[in-house]
Amino acid sequence: MLLKSDKTLYLDNPETPRIKEIFCRWAKLFPKGGVLALVAEQSTDIVSVLQEQANDVTYPLVGAVFPELITGNELVKQGVLLVCFEEMPAHSIVPLPHNNSESDKDICGITDCLNLEIDDAEQSLFMIFDAMVPNISSIIDNIYLKIGDVVNYMGVNAGSETFQPINCLFDNNTFTGDAVLIMGIKQHHGAFLEHGYTKPDVSISATSTTGNRISSIDWRPAFDVYKELARDHYGIEINEENFYENAVHFPFGIMRMDGEMLVRIPVALEDDGSIFCVGEVPENAILTLLKAVSPGSTQTVDSLAGNIENLSEDTILTFYCAGRRMHMGDAALNELALLNKKLDHKNIVGALSLGEIGGSKQGGYPLFHNAAFVAIPWK
Repeated sequence: MLLKSDKTLYLDNPETPRIKEIFCRWAKLFPKGGVLALVAEQSTDIVSVLQEQANDVTYPLVGAVFPELITGNELVKQGVLLVCFEEMPAHSIVPLPHNNSESDKDICGITDCLNLEIDDAEQSLFMIFDAMVPNISSIIDNIYLKIGDVVNYMGVNAGSETFQPINCLFDNNTFTGDAVLIMGIKQHHGAFLEHGYTKPDVSISATSTTGNRISSIDWRPAFDVYKELARDHYGIEINEENFYENAVHFPFGIMRMDGEMLVRIPVALEDDGSIFCVGEVPENAILTLLKAVSPGSTQTVDSLAGNIENLSEDTILTFYCAGRRMHMGDAALNELALLNKKLDHKNIVGALSLGEIGGSKQGGYPLFHNAAFVAIPWK
């Protein structure tokens, strides 16, 4: 299905001849270009076909596997979304360790291949991480320490919504996990990210954490404190049996010194009362328990659309947090529909993501978010 742009195509049942036809056409129209492929988890088998056909026409390919895809107002569970680059950016898939002590050489690997222009403020670093990498926040902190604000930071997490390990990142020759796909995109002013959560009055301290695991809060088992806060402030009784279905509605918030808040959705519970989140929680971080955005609220979409409605790009690469969708239910489609209505002259395509990266509103420092809505203007 050709979408509103001749450089984006969604195939619900990809067939080899059709893929080859598309790659040949784009290679003739954009000989310096390439393809970004977003693949629905149910259609992972198509990755090898994409690689074979891209290599047959010697055309650069990068891509990732996501739980579902976005085409306009719809979330679709199968198929592939193909997005053409007019000029293929410098790119690489960099394997990542699961601890910070081994990361220095990998940070160099992430940044050295990109040929970044130090004096060019209009360039973006687009990162797609495997969601199973537990120290993504630390990695993007280290990238910032190495290259600073010479780029606009944007990115998402790929993988399975079950949070089980799968191969989810690929290029012409590689299909892997435990890595990050990076792209240095020239003449690009970055992404817009909104989550719509606001700060409540009660704060607590994460007194023992390891990566994305919170062991204790205020020196007590994390789950004991979590249950009390949910009951005392929101009237919700959470236990081991209903934890997963309720946790998405009551995530943690990490309060930053600049006043910006990061959302962390709990996704797993250990027998010792430890809670695992999507994304790291620093030790001694000031936390709060959030009540998720009301499904009827339009604030998030209003803010997002206000940032991009007057931009010249006709395609908006859109990523919508899978945890936000779980919380919103049918209202998630309402948010997509509202964005499409507000931007009816633009092409809205993308995927459900498992974590989102955007620059802070104060200075552009890269931040790792949950429950967010990301919009990337695409030429």
